[in-house]
Amino acid sequence: MTEMAKEIIKSNKFLSLATRNNKGEVWATPLSYSTDADCNFYFTTAVDSIHIDHIRENPYVAFSIFDSTRSVSDIDGLQIKGIVGEVEKERLPDIVKEYYQQVFPDPEERAEWEAEWEYFTKDEFPVYRFFQIMPLEIYKRDTDNVDVDRRVQIDILELKNFNKQKIWE
Repeated sequence: MTEMAKEIIKSNKFLSLATRNNKGEVWATPLSYSTDADCNFYFTTAVDSIHIDHIRENPYVAFSIFDSTRSVSDIDGLQIKGIVGEVEKERLPDIVKEYYQQVFPDPEERAEWEAEWEYFTKDEFPVYRFFQIMPLEIYKRDTDNVDVDRRVQIDILELKNFNKQKIWE
């Protein structure tokens, strides 16, 4: 299951992020993402967005990753709980570079969209920043049990070990 979870993360580009503010109002938004060897997820977004307003009040989030092009009978995906924080300025050069390489693997498309890391430090409108989600729990559909829809928890440490063994790449 861990290897299947790794493949779902690696083969998709978008997650659906769910947030909740302190009033109990919820929001969901699709975001492109990149990952690192420690299973952290990274995304960029405008700081005046609803989901960032929610995250400022409540940094605990949930998100799902799945391939929406698959048939309903063949659907598989992950549900993940995590905590979000803004990426520190010192880490931006590496995070931004890796994000664009993962999200835009085609060099021509990347050249069209890629921004320098300094762009994510400016304060002129629109203001974009990078955020990191540290997963706290990861669940995957139990594809071994076809009689009922169930989830199994993925061991995050085991997933990190896949990364450290270079299986991730």
